[in-house]
Amino acid sequence: MKNFYWGGTGLLLLQGIRHLLKSKNNRSRTLFSFVLSLSFLLFSNLASAQEPRKDSGADGRAKITPLQVGDKLPDYIWQQEIDLHYFDGSSKTISFSDLKGKVILFDFWSTGCPSCIAGFPKMEEYQKKYSDDLVVVLVNSKRNKETPERIANRFKVYKEVYGYTPVLPSILDDTLFTSLFPHNSIPNNTFINKDGVYLGSSMGGKFSQEQLQSIITTGTTDIIHNGIFRNQGNRKNVPPLVDTANIDFFHGFIEYQPHYLSAELELSHKNGHSFFQKVNFDFLSFCNDAFKKEIKGFSISDFVFEDQIANDILQRIFLKDRNHEAFCYQLFSKDSIGEEELLRIHREDFLQYFKIGVKRQTSEIDTYVLELTDAFSKIETKGGMRRSTIDSEETPTQFSNFSIRLLLGKLIYWLDRPITVTGLSQEELLTNVDVEIPAFFSNFSEKEQLLYLESLGLKFTPQRVRKEYPLFYSARNNQSPKK
Repeated sequence: MKNFYWGGTGLLLLQGIRHLLKSKNNRSRTLFSFVLSLSFLLFSNLASAQEPRKDSGADGRAKITPLQVGDKLPDYIWQQEIDLHYFDGSSKTISFSDLKGKVILFDFWSTGCPSCIAGFPKMEEYQKKYSDDLVVVLVNSKRNKETPERIANRFKVYKEVYGYTPVLPSILDDTLFTSLFPHNSIPNNTFINKDGVYLGSSMGGKFSQEQLQSIITTGTTDIIHNGIFRNQGNRKNVPPLVDTANIDFFHGFIEYQPHYLSAELELSHKNGHSFFQKVNFDFLSFCNDAFKKEIKGFSISDFVFEDQIANDILQRIFLKDRNHEAFCYQLFSKDSIGEEELLRIHREDFLQYFKIGVKRQTSEIDTYVLELTDAFSKIETKGGMRRSTIDSEETPTQFSNFSIRLLLGKLIYWLDRPITVTGLSQEELLTNVDVEIPAFFSNFSEKEQLLYLESLGLKFTPQRVRKEYPLFYSARNNQSPKK
């Protein structure tokens, strides 16, 4: 039933109708017919004010039909007026049609999502780089139940701690775009090409600069669409990815599952059966499972790779935030098996699937020994959000407010040998820095790479030492690791 607000005019109208209903003369009856018609028009207007048309933009959430990938934005969406709020307290209203002809990237966020806010600087970089072709709009949904005070307090902390205030505008209390592009997890990125076609929604940050460039230049993308996750709210609520009916024993790796958030089920036993499943984790996570003893106690900067597989492994490690570098694993047995047997089977499956093994060994090996020089003061952090951008060899890579310890784990992507840090104190290792690695740094000669790093105050000296390390080797054709 509709709830109408009558006001004084409405009450007087009701009283007049009651009076006329009691009257018996024709003049009064004629007047009654007129008043009845007037009241019908008033009811209609009141009802339409409470039940806005689909294209009114008011309370549109109940009226909007969610778009499917490949759909064009309807005309009534372009006719909306959008309030954009800035984090300095200012705001402005625009017509959504002002954005026609550009790629639109909606970044859905909330104050309770630190990873959402951590992604803002990268969005700001994209906006700056592609300002002629791209519009990035932050969107805070009404279902987040945010308040102006909560938002202001949240970013007061970011300003005090990081010296950071977002520069992109945000839509607040949104119902329109939240309904138009369904998703149940944030951060979430939604892409509209220049022709107004909905290309899909993806977990925040799960796309590369190359993929964004493709949307701008071709209007298409291979970004994996995963707006709705079936296990949101209960990550372990993932059914067997492989149907085990009429199967006695199954084990093996499975490709990325776009409709599930990462989840790991512990080995369970029921009715004498055994079941284990791990969903949408990166290569290094599975490698740690398969080779716990070999990797235990080492950091990435200690890893040693055989030449023929080094590039493949480094790509997997440093592009782990891309959906295509996530994997699943499942084991089912009608018999009961224990943890040790599970790990043995998983290890064999890892070797078979990735064709890579890990062996812990001790020998003389070429390393770099790190020393900090006087030039180091140039890269000591100026503050800001901690972030890194590793997109491709074609663009510079930025590390902002990174500790030296974390930076060394990233530099192994370019340097061809492990790094010894015994000469640095724990305090020095925790010093935060801002470092930029030039585009095509992998193409630099070793001498050029070391000279560039030394100009930043990071002097890496080649040195041959005897040490223990984890060796990643090719396991193709049951090949044994090289000594």
